Amino acid sequence: MRRFIAFETESNQRIDKIYRYFSKIPGFRISRFRHVTLSFLGDMEIDMDYLEEFFRGKKALDVEYSGIGGFPRDTNARVVWIGVRMSYDIMEDFKYPKNDIYHLTVGRIDMLNLTELDLREFQQTLHIQRVSSIRLYETILPGREYRVIATYSLV
Repeated sequence: MRRFIAFETESNQRIDKIYRYFSKIPGFRISRFRHVTLSFLGDMEIDMDYLEEFFRGKKALDVEYSGIGGFPRDTNARVVWIGVRMSYDIMEDFKYPKNDIYHLTVGRIDMLNLTELDLREFQQTLHIQRVSSIRLYETILPGREYRVIATYSLV
């Protein structure tokens, strides 16, 4: 059982355009579940009371999506993502591991050099979203479905 804390990305024409752009690249596998992972918890034991207390009273987030990047590097990307900036780091002081780079995964490929693509139109702000809830998810193996374990409302 793999668990993670995330929020879903709302549908948007400009973000949809990026998914269509990359879906035309041979071998590119589009990510079906559009979300931003804040913390990947994996199989570790989780204190559910701690999570409830941690998110209690947290303010809603304004999230800006802009730019395209790749992991491990833009020159040999295996994962392509859209950059995410939040109005504040909601995961500050979180006792469990948190992601180093918040992002929206577009998809995966064996290897892609992003610097060879014309991505200029995607480098500006693509969308701004107000996030009013965070969820704890569980991956149902082999990894194609997700189940919500808990939802934490933001004020």
